[in-house]
Amino acid sequence: MSHPRIAIMLPALLAGCALGPSPTAMPGPGCRATLVGGTMTTVIDFPSGFRLEGHWLVLGLGPPDGTVGDGRMVADLLLDNLAQADSANDAPTFLPLNTSLRLRAVGENATEALQQVADTWCNSILDATRRGIRFDRLIHATPGRVT
Repeated sequence: MSHPRIAIMLPALLAGCALGPSPTAMPGPGCRATLVGGTMTTVIDFPSGFRLEGHWLVLGLGPPDGTVGDGRMVADLLLDNLAQADSANDAPTFLPLNTSLRLRAVGENATEALQQVADTWCNSILDATRRGIRFDRLIHATPGRVT
């Protein structure tokens, strides 16, 4: 099942986001990211218990092209689905995106490069919620489960 509203909205949220240090932490949803094998999972826990996850495929993690020995690393990640759950105990419902999102960041090391991608994702979603976009309503309006 495709979700055109989500696919159109997410690239618009990320447009113009600078890949830099995250802004000062603000009260509200908490963000975290974990890397297991070739997948980075970003999780945003909202105070209501709603959880939004992004499951990113790590396309590349290494030195920038044309550089030798400066220590910088590039993270190149692809997001093609979201997962949502109403609470920490609920099994997530997966939602494929019509349009994949690809983010690339350069950091002083691999951890910093991956963190920049995670920060960009979380800050974009949090900015959208501050502007009144309700991800729980949007996703619940078009449910789908991928097994």
